[in-house]
Amino acid sequence: MFNMKRTILLSIVTLFFLTDAAGQVDRSGFIFGIGIGSGYSKHAASYSVVKDPAFGIIEEYSGFRILAADLKVGWGFKPRAHVYYTIKYSPPNTTISPYQSFYQGMALAYSPKSQEKLIITAGAGINKAHDKGDKLGQGTMANIALGYEINPHFILEVNTIFGKMENTQPPLASLSTSSEFAFYITINYLFYRDAVK
Repeated sequence: MFNMKRTILLSIVTLFFLTDAAGQVDRSGFIFGIGIGSGYSKHAASYSVVKDPAFGIIEEYSGFRILAADLKVGWGFKPRAHVYYTIKYSPPNTTISPYQSFYQGMALAYSPKSQEKLIITAGAGINKAHDKGDKLGQGTMANIALGYEINPHFILEVNTIFGKMENTQPPLASLSTSSEFAFYITINYLFYRDAVK
């Protein structure tokens, strides 16, 4: 856990000192983004429920997350660097899994001068998992993402969340791992002021 925190802190400090005011893209000022996509969760894949204790019938669920929503609100303190608060939510699905996750945290995003359409993000936050009203676990996660602005304001992003969950298993439910590694591929629309040059 301490190594992960040091790695995140070092990444954020490094990104901060790499930024400068030069370049064609200007994402300074207010930032608001919303995205949608799908992905996979290792923690969700480890979830199972005993449906019939008498006959030992166990239902296992897929780690595939058919829907993932992404929300970002923040501030660009330099044209190619911004800090934001983010929420990532993956709801339950009646045919795939009742598992749902809710992540919230802070992140720093940076675009290299030579590749301004590329957005590199590092952050950390809290991830919570539920099955309907039952809490399944909670943990501090690292968040690393790589995005590419395919058109002005439209960003294709690969997002990862990883760390350890403290499992809270309700009756007749089981989680075979406390490790979480989730990745999502999303299309995002990022509101920011347009390029000034």
